[in-house]
Amino acid sequence: MSTSHESLDQCWKQRAQHEVLEDPTKVEDNIFALRTLVQGEKGLYSRTDDTFLLAFLRARKHNVNEAFRLLKNFYKVKKAYPKQLECCLPSEKGYVYDMDIMTVLDQKDNDGRIVVIMRFEKLDYKKIVVEECFQTIATVLSFCCEDPHVHISGAVFIVDMKGYGLQHFLVATPSNLSLFIKMFQDSFPLRLKGVHIVNAPSLFAAVFAISKPFLKEKMRQRIHVHGRNMSSLHEYVPYEILPKQLGGMVPDFNFNSFRHKLQQNENMIKAWNKYGYGMEPQDNFEIGMSK
Repeated sequence: MSTSHESLDQCWKQRAQHEVLEDPTKVEDNIFALRTLVQGEKGLYSRTDDTFLLAFLRARKHNVNEAFRLLKNFYKVKKAYPKQLECCLPSEKGYVYDMDIMTVLDQKDNDGRIVVIMRFEKLDYKKIVVEECFQTIATVLSFCCEDPHVHISGAVFIVDMKGYGLQHFLVATPSNLSLFIKMFQDSFPLRLKGVHIVNAPSLFAAVFAISKPFLKEKMRQRIHVHGRNMSSLHEYVPYEILPKQLGGMVPDFNFNSFRHKLQQNENMIKAWNKYGYGMEPQDNFEIGMSK
């Protein structure tokens, strides 16, 4: 069986060695060791394919025990918040994706990192409930973690708070903020390299104050607030790949391209709901991602 390490070209293999301490002579052994720990975890029915396990290994720089801890956290959070972390399928909840809340840009930044954009202007809690917002985030993050290149390069988030108002502030409870931060900080095997807040309103200061107790120092240092200064954002994310609303050269936001990728892989995404603590082993599901 080939691993997602073997599918990388030489340049990405070198990056893996440098950025996530991936020793090509030990990859198979580390996957085997993590798989053994996962299969021995009482009450857990987990994916054990190479791509899934490598995501956690790379997120913790091939420290097997730390990767195992992260993987358990991933499923513990899912068990604690089953409604919020249920996968959101475009075929079943097209109305959520129609809102264009969240997408991943077609082009990556200069360091090969994916750029994820969230837009509060499009988020209307009169049309969806907060659980569906979390479902969208969880589905997008999980899908990104299927790409071995993303394991290595990581992701950059841009949170556009234009249109942020009272309806958004009222759902920014300590419980919801805690879950949101847990997803990025302690649960998902996604290397978050930066969070950029733009168009932040005065209410943001209060939300950030509520969030701070949940944030680790490393995460705090990666949060950058740019206000309405897009040139400041462009010091971190090249304007050539950004839509015009963020001072970029791309004509408009494009949510259809990434949504299409999710639609092409719905069988795989749907299968993710079958795994977790307290779940029973099922028949084999399609795991691989369609191109």
